[in-house]
Amino acid sequence: MRTIRAIRAMTVLSFLALLSACGGGGGEADGDWFVSDYEVEDDGDAWPPLDGDEIGDGDGLPDGDIQPDGDPPVDGDVLPDGDVLPDGDDQPDGDETTDGDDATDGDEPTDGDEIADGDEAADGDIEIPTTDFLVHLYTGWAQPYLMYNAEGGVTGQWTAFPGVALDRGRAADWWSATVSIPEGYPLDFLFTDGAGTEQTADWHYPFGCTGYGCYFSTTMAELFVRDGMIYEEMPPDAPDGDVDVEDVPPTQYTAHFYSVWEQPYLYYNSAGGASDGWTSFPGLPFDWEEGSWWERTVGVEAGLPLFFLPNNGQGDGLPPETIWHYPYGCQSFGCSFSTTLTEFWLLDGVLYDEQPADPDGDTDADPDPDPEPEIDEGPPPEVVFIVHFYSGWTHPYLHYSNAAGAPFSWTDYPGVAMTSEGAQWWRKAVAIPEGYELVFLFNDGAATPALADWHYPHGCNAAAPCNFSTAEQEVWVKDGVIYEGLPVDGDLDVDPDPEPELEPDPEPELEPDPEPELEPEQDPEQVSFTVHFFSGWSHPYLYYSRDGDQGGPWSPFPGALMIAEGGDWFEATVSLDEGANFVFLLNDGNGAPETASWHYPYGCSASNPCNFLTNDPEVWVKDGDLYNDRPTSYSIRTVYFRSGWAQTYLYYAMNGDAGGAWTAFPGEVMANIGGGWWMKQVQMESGLPLIFLFTDGQGTEQTADWGHPFGCPTCNFESDLETLWVKDGVIYDTLPIDPLTTYTVHFFSGWETPYLYLALEGDADGPWTAFPGVPMDMEDAPSLDPQWFVTTVDLPEGAPLIFLFNDGGDPADWHHPFGCTTCNFETEESETWVKDGVLYESGPPAR
Repeated sequence: MRTIRAIRAMTVLSFLALLSACGGGGGEADGDWFVSDYEVEDDGDAWPPLDGDEIGDGDGLPDGDIQPDGDPPVDGDVLPDGDVLPDGDDQPDGDETTDGDDATDGDEPTDGDEIADGDEAADGDIEIPTTDFLVHLYTGWAQPYLMYNAEGGVTGQWTAFPGVALDRGRAADWWSATVSIPEGYPLDFLFTDGAGTEQTADWHYPFGCTGYGCYFSTTMAELFVRDGMIYEEMPPDAPDGDVDVEDVPPTQYTAHFYSVWEQPYLYYNSAGGASDGWTSFPGLPFDWEEGSWWERTVGVEAGLPLFFLPNNGQGDGLPPETIWHYPYGCQSFGCSFSTTLTEFWLLDGVLYDEQPADPDGDTDADPDPDPEPEIDEGPPPEVVFIVHFYSGWTHPYLHYSNAAGAPFSWTDYPGVAMTSEGAQWWRKAVAIPEGYELVFLFNDGAATPALADWHYPHGCNAAAPCNFSTAEQEVWVKDGVIYEGLPVDGDLDVDPDPEPELEPDPEPELEPDPEPELEPEQDPEQVSFTVHFFSGWSHPYLYYSRDGDQGGPWSPFPGALMIAEGGDWFEATVSLDEGANFVFLLNDGNGAPETASWHYPYGCSASNPCNFLTNDPEVWVKDGDLYNDRPTSYSIRTVYFRSGWAQTYLYYAMNGDAGGAWTAFPGEVMANIGGGWWMKQVQMESGLPLIFLFTDGQGTEQTADWGHPFGCPTCNFESDLETLWVKDGVIYDTLPIDPLTTYTVHFFSGWETPYLYLALEGDADGPWTAFPGVPMDMEDAPSLDPQWFVTTVDLPEGAPLIFLFNDGGDPADWHHPFGCTTCNFETEESETWVKDGVLYESGPPAR
């Protein structure tokens, strides 16, 4: 069976766009949400209705007609009205298309109307191409209705309440309807029981959504909705509407992002668009891949799409500090990217399913049809250059290449963004092939190179431009001059353009009195100090005394920017005179010293401040303590448990020692994620085993029901896995799947594409595949005629294969057992051949 998935549509971002479009003047909408003024506050209204309305009345979901000019759906039980197989009968029961009725009971498509009240297309109406959507709903309502958007998007033409009536389908509690919307739009929709008004009716929402602010959205031509989830095929029956356990693990999405930001972040929704699924700002940091490509893998609730926006992580989410990367053509916070591609590449606002061929994002270029085989000799050795630049620009960029003739091009304008070091100093580290000098310039990142302000070497300018060039691996640039160390007060002691020395007039030589020789004064040796800091801040800074004296002078506030190492660790290195103490503090760089958050040594605080002090060249700081080595790290263990209990608890040894401290009875509550599965994440010291049990939490330790390892009622589970599944007393490293039986079916047919239509659970009265079934492929066995087709399907272990064939037409042509037009094929053999209505189980029939 194909992978089933669900889509939850409205995101926090798209809902802001809805409020902006519908809410009125000033960009303000109900619920204290603001878009145009970049002010976002949440007063607790998860999804505030528009203008006080819930659904309909021209606001939240605009008024609209079910059919043009109010005409009801077409007469009769016909396929276009949403019946998968008309009148609720399964085709295998011997019924032909519509119990003898014509396809539309003699009526025209819309009660005799041609195009909207009888207007022909020639009367000036433009016939807009449309897309048909066949929607199936599983519900116990007496009469469900489909409300949908006839124009797509948030503010299009929604049907009037209660919407289009669904027709009962071929299986119990399944209902169907077919609707058309303009080509190119997704289908946005909701279900209701049509009782009373919008306010009193019962509504069917996407899974996890309980308010009027969200709706289903899909581009699938045929879909099945059950318990708030969208499926590509009819889901199998399960107790209480639970889905298969194969939907339990989250869907992993890998994003590749092309960016010149110093550190991009992925702001995303882990719940497929639900209001409570968004990360806190700025999201998770991307990891650098190569060049300007970054990568990040995140998990989203099983089967749901990924909604996301990259950003530069600066400020608090609002302009001008925060820069957001929007979908192509979108320039506001009211839209976000959305995809079901589990791996994708994002470049210049466009999503690709494979890495674009060049930095401009062009994928049209025809690759060499017969390229020469490439020999992978590995990447050439690279050298890292660190460039510091003194500038008053808001965001300077480093535009660089290497020496002329090297196989390396200049960066795309404006280059790579530099990172603030404080006191108008900026920093950037870049790598170029070994053996070349770094050739570079600076600019302010204006819209085009012609409009940009450029910083040239001393003596060069726009009229006589030239480039900086250096072989030194770390340089400082100020006022057009390159220095090999940080300039003191903006200058080095050595004059870059010394005046020529003049020969003094000759004097008569006199014997000088001997003077004792003095050793020339030398600058003190420099010593580097490296600080590693464990912090939840987005951009921590190292604020330190420049000469080792607690009284100062100190580095300009906020200090040296610390670079992310991963796992909430940051690092910075500074140089002091040899013999000086290293005195420092850490802060978040917010505003001024008075408004910033500071990290003090353990036992100190803002009311009782003190500084860190050390002579060790490398230290680690965590929770106010100094360490000579990196302190113990922790890892997250994720435990899944299959249970029929009403509530499940994880009871575990907190220090990885069965004889040590355990959680208090009954343990930590686990989350019910459906299908009988429960989930809990715990943090433990890396390297320790997870020793655990499960309990239902009833009564006391003596009266509770316990989940032990298979066959052992008095011992514990133990595992070093970071993610594990426990079912029937057994630990698995992947989700355990119930046993399946694989059937291979061969079919001799003259149809262009035959379909295998089968009972999904081996029961003719149970659920069948959606019409027309599973497409069959042309057989590639040379011993068989070209009219043989084949397909493979999986059923629950022990279930027989009950099936028919059809050509997928409307109405369909069906292939029954020989001489029988009202019965099905059935077999328990793993491989079968069918020709001329006869089933062969020992091999294909003779030609």
